[in-house]
Amino acid sequence: MKLHNPAPTFVNRCLLLVSICTFASWLPAETDETAFSESRVRPILLTHCYECHSGDKAKAGLRLDSRVGFANGGASGPLVDVRAPEQSLLLRVLRHEEPDRKMPKGSAKLPDEVVADLAKWVRMGLPGLPEHPPTATEAGNQEWQAKLAQRRLHWAWQPLRRPPPPQVGVAHPVDRFLVAKMQEKGLSPAPPASPANLLRRMKFALVGLPPSVSEMETFVRDMETVQPNASEVEALIDRLLQSPQFGEHWAGYWLDLMRFGETGGYVRDYPIPQAWRYRDYVIRAFNADVPYDRFVQEHVAGDLLPPRLNADLRINESPLGTGFLRLMEVSSTASDVSLEEAQIVENQIDTLTKAFQGLTVSCARCHDHKFDAISTADYYALFGVIASSRQSQVIIDSPEVKEHGVAAMQAAKQELKTRLLALWGEDLTAQSRQLAVWLESGPQSAPGPGSFWARVVSRKSVDPSDPGHLFWHLRQTGAKKSLLEAISEWRTIQSREALARTARNRSKFTAVTDFSEGTNGWHLSGVQPETVWKGGSDFALMPEGNELIDRFVPPGLSSDRLTRKHGGIARSPDFSLGTQFVSLRVAGGASAHVRLIQNNFQQMENIAQAKKVRHFDSRFPTWVTIPVGHQPSWQGRRSYLEIVTKDDAAHFRRSDEGNKPYQLLVNDPTGRSWFAVDRIVEHTAPGAPEEELHLALRFAPDSPGQGAAELAAHWRREVERALERWGRDAANATDVTLLNWLLEFRALRNERSQFPDDLVALADRYRETEAGVPRFQRASGIVSEGPGFDSPVHRRGSPDSPGTTVPRRFLEVLHGPEAYPPGSLARLELARDLTSAENPLTARVMANRVWRWLFGQGLVATVDNFGVMGEPPSHPELLDYLATYLIDQEWSVKALIRHVVTSRAFQSASFASDAAQRLDPANRLVSHMPVQRLRAETVRDAILAVTGTLDETMFGYTGPANQSESATPANARQRRGIYQFIKREDLNHMMLMFDAPEPSRTQGNRETSTVPGQSLLLLNNPFVHAQAAAWSKSDLAERQAVSLENRISHLFASALGREPSETEVQALVEFLEEQASTYAIPSSDQATDPRVWTDLCHVLLNAKEFIYIP
Repeated sequence: MKLHNPAPTFVNRCLLLVSICTFASWLPAETDETAFSESRVRPILLTHCYECHSGDKAKAGLRLDSRVGFANGGASGPLVDVRAPEQSLLLRVLRHEEPDRKMPKGSAKLPDEVVADLAKWVRMGLPGLPEHPPTATEAGNQEWQAKLAQRRLHWAWQPLRRPPPPQVGVAHPVDRFLVAKMQEKGLSPAPPASPANLLRRMKFALVGLPPSVSEMETFVRDMETVQPNASEVEALIDRLLQSPQFGEHWAGYWLDLMRFGETGGYVRDYPIPQAWRYRDYVIRAFNADVPYDRFVQEHVAGDLLPPRLNADLRINESPLGTGFLRLMEVSSTASDVSLEEAQIVENQIDTLTKAFQGLTVSCARCHDHKFDAISTADYYALFGVIASSRQSQVIIDSPEVKEHGVAAMQAAKQELKTRLLALWGEDLTAQSRQLAVWLESGPQSAPGPGSFWARVVSRKSVDPSDPGHLFWHLRQTGAKKSLLEAISEWRTIQSREALARTARNRSKFTAVTDFSEGTNGWHLSGVQPETVWKGGSDFALMPEGNELIDRFVPPGLSSDRLTRKHGGIARSPDFSLGTQFVSLRVAGGASAHVRLIQNNFQQMENIAQAKKVRHFDSRFPTWVTIPVGHQPSWQGRRSYLEIVTKDDAAHFRRSDEGNKPYQLLVNDPTGRSWFAVDRIVEHTAPGAPEEELHLALRFAPDSPGQGAAELAAHWRREVERALERWGRDAANATDVTLLNWLLEFRALRNERSQFPDDLVALADRYRETEAGVPRFQRASGIVSEGPGFDSPVHRRGSPDSPGTTVPRRFLEVLHGPEAYPPGSLARLELARDLTSAENPLTARVMANRVWRWLFGQGLVATVDNFGVMGEPPSHPELLDYLATYLIDQEWSVKALIRHVVTSRAFQSASFASDAAQRLDPANRLVSHMPVQRLRAETVRDAILAVTGTLDETMFGYTGPANQSESATPANARQRRGIYQFIKREDLNHMMLMFDAPEPSRTQGNRETSTVPGQSLLLLNNPFVHAQAAAWSKSDLAERQAVSLENRISHLFASALGREPSETEVQALVEFLEEQASTYAIPSSDQATDPRVWTDLCHVLLNAKEFIYIP
């Protein structure tokens, strides 16, 4: 045995017991002896013995995880003697009575009370141990529990404390913690910063922009004349916290954590639909000071929370948070979708757990974490939580927007239906008469030109399933045979073909779904998901054009019952792929499509020869087939089918073959798209089901001997019955096929000119309402559909090597080993666990991030790693004080920021004393304010702000022109850096040069480099040159009459936030003279020549002080 730490205290034993008691399912019924074993002995074995003497690890042949192991002992013989317990080798080595075999090896002897407990346990007969060694799984659990018992003692897992601020003679609680540490090292805090430096620091820290000259002059004057001036500083802080620019600046920090990018990267670098909406959501959240616990919950389960409505924008903010799970890099042509899913989920887990918990959970993908209390089981428990959700476009409009026009359109449809039934009844009577007249005159004659019957029988060929096939047949054979002979012959042929088709369909195709019977577990979403499925028949109206009715709708799914603008998504339950083809009977248009998704991979159609997507553009039902068995490796994979309208597609496609839907998104401003589906079959050979002949056979009378009048009357009865059933919403699919056939061949009136004026006016009112339905707003997010699944462990991280299945849950060290309850929504449970009062990490990590974003270094320097390999906190009590302050302020991030920036520490000067440089060179004690370089985006924003060219337009899409993305009419090049379009394969060179991270993995701690390329960029970049020229031009226009020195002073103060010294002014005057000489400018023109002033402005933008916060 090897002792790693001193013997546990009673408190630590209790912690150990909590960690292992749930794994004792193999124990007999609870007794006093087994209770003693569990509470007093098993923690000792776990802590000090099992690492070397359990499972596969049996040093010296000794195993201590069963009675047999104790009885057999190891190389030194049996370990216990039940006949003479006190003489057992176990007790002798623990008491150090065996000079050559002292245990724990190489460590001090265990406390006497611990040895006494073990002696008592031996006398009891080793209760609580299984008779035989545990299985490999049980042994692995025991080994992990031993590690967990030790690792959970790490500082980060401990509950939050509420330490009182030390009494050290300063007022602000933050300063009291800091000064107490300084005093221990013999340091004193630096004096306050100058008013100009303090203003510049506050402005950059809170809104990311420099102060104007007038701001600087006013603040400095007030600070020098107003007593006490603390109120001036607090007023400044409050004003900046309420500025909309606060959210723009602080959202930038957050987007680093969420690896924000607007394209998927890799070769094709597809856009991520509406990714900008997530960015805008974060800006609004920081400005609105959304409680941080709610903010976290929205990221994990915003779609499952009660709505957080934005009354001004009329949207639901909550589901936008889940967009961070869509922002990762994604291969567009994965050759192994299982591996691609594993990579994607690893990135999602890494982002989630680092951002919210400061943990490197993804290190446990292939094996238990090497250092932290995070097991592989923990990782795959979270894997199941995340992978059980599906990527989706989510509707963010508020309920009243989604309900716009719904009631009016429903009422108009009902009134129209009543009127149409009467008129169409008249039409069918007239068509029946025409049929009788034609048949009486002899089928060999042609029906009246331009009539319905002429259109039916004049076709060159007609499928036997067509409702008009009988009459087409009579026209073809009428001159050769009598009417009765022709009908009899037709029935014989048709009956034979009907039986053959039915047999072929049954032998080739297996019914998967019949939507006339219900949704069959499919998940429906969109603007009005409750209207997509209907068990009865329906009809759809045309939104424009000469025709009023688009089509009759059978029982099943149809997204356009009220309007094509509603769109929709229909997704199947997960299934294990086990066939070669899937065929669906669909209608739809405007880039509606059906696709197969495997392992949540969203771009199956880009896999070579996969053809996993089928677009369809058909007014009436038709079959589309997806070949799903192209590769044997796809068989057995977790799959689902998805039918979507164009705005609801989870990604854009811009390959050569797939350009159509993308172009429609661009060119169609209405958002109209629709689908309908009523049947799905699977099959192993190519081809689609043949249309059967039930409908066509309905029009041949059963009894022979009927003439033309009787045949016409029979036809009339059949079509009128179908229409009557439709009027009661009771028409079946066959009835609807018939009615659509009548509509297509114009047996039923459908043109505006054919209807009374009042009915046309009613249809126009519907169209007016429908035209007012907005194009609904979608955003990239995720949704939970169905029960989800528990993931198996991927041995060595490979999805092709599944191991034990792990129930979904949070980290065992915080949540325990209990799985989330059956039927619960796992992501919602996870969101609650992350923000639970028992979770010490969420508040700690965010408090530390706020400190990092203000001071340039976290109290825990490794802001994304609170684990063993991370840095310990420099001020643990202060960290817990700030974390509890955040919670006490109802998770207000603004309140926490305000509390910190009102401290003397934040407002102190930024120069280090000699003692500080000697005793604390890294300034971990914060005796002075660290000098910080501006973030990459802020360098650019400062240039634009100082030169007067900054476009302050907020929000909206700023990427390539694309009408579907609601592009904001503003100059994206001149807007703040947070609005720059982030294309992963074409990142901004200036941003990279100033250390903006590549958006591939979460990044909470940007590096700050100093390299020659930064200076060269500011010297040579065309953007910087253009801004310098614009600045000099505007300054010349505004201050041409001002003295040379005053103009220089104003430009200097604009750039650096302070007044220049006389020496600095003189140096710049001399620079102007040198440049004028270089350009050969006469002395009389030096004050107005833009070239020298542009160079001066350029010099100021290149000053080192320009890009640093004092």
